[in-house]
Amino acid sequence: MTKPLISIIVPIYNVEKYLPTCLDSILAQTYTNLEIILVDDGSPDGSGAICDEYASRDSRFVVVHQQNGGVSVARNTGLDHATGDYIGFVDPDDWIEPNMYEVMMSNIQKENCDGAVCSTYENSVNGMRVREQFKHHVCCQPYLTQIIVEEKIRAALWRTLIKRSVWDNVRFTPATRTSEDFEVFPRLFYHCHSLVFLPDLLYHWVMRASSLTHITVPLKSHLYNFYLFKDRYHFCQEHFPLSIPYMSRRVTARALNVLRYFVEEGKENDPEAQKLITFLKENQTRFAPHLHFVEKFHLNSFFSCRPVFRLYTKLIFWNRSRIAKRRNKKSQS
Repeated sequence: MTKPLISIIVPIYNVEKYLPTCLDSILAQTYTNLEIILVDDGSPDGSGAICDEYASRDSRFVVVHQQNGGVSVARNTGLDHATGDYIGFVDPDDWIEPNMYEVMMSNIQKENCDGAVCSTYENSVNGMRVREQFKHHVCCQPYLTQIIVEEKIRAALWRTLIKRSVWDNVRFTPATRTSEDFEVFPRLFYHCHSLVFLPDLLYHWVMRASSLTHITVPLKSHLYNFYLFKDRYHFCQEHFPLSIPYMSRRVTARALNVLRYFVEEGKENDPEAQKLITFLKENQTRFAPHLHFVEKFHLNSFFSCRPVFRLYTKLIFWNRSRIAKRRNKKSQS
């Protein structure tokens, strides 16, 4: 019997230093029925040439060169070119264990699931540690959607192997240039009937100091993050009311946190700040039954007693932020 074809999508931009290690780890897979789609998203360095060189050595590589459109566009390009029965993603600065896809595919077939999620290592200047490890279990709906919407597990696309038929219903939002995993996961999990979670540590996520997800976060990024949570809230309204209480709390907290930055900088009249204020006003009654005491206090103090909101921000919120930044610097030093 012919083994199912796995399409592995690698979105590539400016990673010539790390790309060979990544591609070598894919070539070393004990599961050999692979289609390896390399999407060169307009890299100005030598990444494109490296892609072409690997394709000349192994016919399983499919190289697509395109103008830079961002990681979501690159992932969609990969999906559009994929012909496999199952689809996986590997980020170009990471690497994988030789038996990754063999272990995942055998468990998918054994458990008769739509896909698998493996456990992962984190590699950094401080060495290697377990990032997240699961117990072996099969997760079905509706809990499958609930665990991702309510952030019981991290949204990490690269540790998944999922049926292509599921991806036929899902694409990335092209404008999403960061946190695309977070944006797409609720829709992806929603279209799965079941997934098997594996204790096997098969993926090495490499944490680089220069990575987009590790740089100091500016106000614009905090605002963008709020809109991601707002989209999740609307997803729950439309598809998954079970998680509306949780998302009401999260989106309220995110909106208030962003407003703290506007208030601190004296930019409460900024158009984006006014959008946040309007959003909270319009939904205050709807959110109220789901909020905890602290969240209600922060929301009510913003609208009815702004000096208290300012005082909390100055004495407690910013202090916590400074402590978190110091811890982050220490972990990267």
